[in-house]
Amino acid sequence: MSAEMSPQPAPALTSSDSFRVDYRPEVTNPEISKEIKSYIFEFRLQAQKYDYDLSLSAQGGAWRLGDPDRGEPMTTKAHRAILDRRLRGEPTHREEAEFTGLTFLEQQLGEAQIGDSIIWFSPPGPRDQGYSQDYGFGFSGNVIAQGKAKKTIKMTANRFEKPTLEQYNEAFRLLVGQGFNGQTADDFLRLPAVIKGGLANEYTEAVFANTFGFAFDLVEAERNEQIYGVRLKHLADEFIANYLNMSTAERIRSIHAMENIAAEAKRNWEREVVLYSDLNLTQAMAVYGHEPEKVLGSCPVVSNNPLSGGAYGETFGSGLIFRLPPDEYGFREVLCPACGEICIRPKGKLLDACTNDKCSNPGAIACKPGRMN
Repeated sequence: MSAEMSPQPAPALTSSDSFRVDYRPEVTNPEISKEIKSYIFEFRLQAQKYDYDLSLSAQGGAWRLGDPDRGEPMTTKAHRAILDRRLRGEPTHREEAEFTGLTFLEQQLGEAQIGDSIIWFSPPGPRDQGYSQDYGFGFSGNVIAQGKAKKTIKMTANRFEKPTLEQYNEAFRLLVGQGFNGQTADDFLRLPAVIKGGLANEYTEAVFANTFGFAFDLVEAERNEQIYGVRLKHLADEFIANYLNMSTAERIRSIHAMENIAAEAKRNWEREVVLYSDLNLTQAMAVYGHEPEKVLGSCPVVSNNPLSGGAYGETFGSGLIFRLPPDEYGFREVLCPACGEICIRPKGKLLDACTNDKCSNPGAIACKPGRMN
């Protein structure tokens, strides 16, 4: 078994099991900064909206949806999320559904033009599997720029409180323009939609308001930004500058401190002016580094936000458990033995090399007629 494919220790997670503090070497400081902020905004500030960017880039002859910092495909992050939960002995059906949805979204976005819109729903997962029932998400976005080999996408995560599948079905019908009868949260995760010509933001907002009772509070949103900017950002910056020299326990306590500070400010914001804190990270850990109040996420993520990810690999044994429809050559997810990248083989075609531009041995993945990949 190669070193790249050997099982690794379980990730180092905060108490929510939704933020990991052991990073892959290639993860950049801007990625960590965005991850900390999005985590705090969802879990502790309960933000109604969270804006973020994605990029669609041509990689290995296919369009890959990824983060704008390094362009790492979201399918790679989703794959790592599956491995995370497998190593912890937890169900992976939701993460598999997300992988399928991401692959389908990439296919649609390859043909998308500037102005086209994206709608993708993420209802809460089962409570008995560690998911909160209190909220879910609706992701809306637009293609805002494109070049020969790259497209820029603006996304917003819209938080819905105590949503029902019936509400999601109605919103899907109104926004996508066709009926849908999703029976589980996974059904919605598998079916993102790109709407040609785009949707007016006013119409999308009206559907969310009428279907989910979603009423965006601009004052609350500005206060969330204020809390993060004056109470937390300098701590996050200090964490990023020093985490390589910190123990795992110190990293976890650092994130817990930020969570507790955010939760305290959120509780007191009606009667308290948000003032800049002169606590450094060491002082913050001493006062606020205890384990915070337990919260459950709508869709656990373990790096790198906003969707999912992870930081280690394992051998597949009997093969991948998420599948695109097979064709005459077999299943279409091909695992590269050299770099661990999951490559999606086009339907009816063979791969002659790994699609990862940085693979040390791209020829190791070469498919041959009759080979069941």
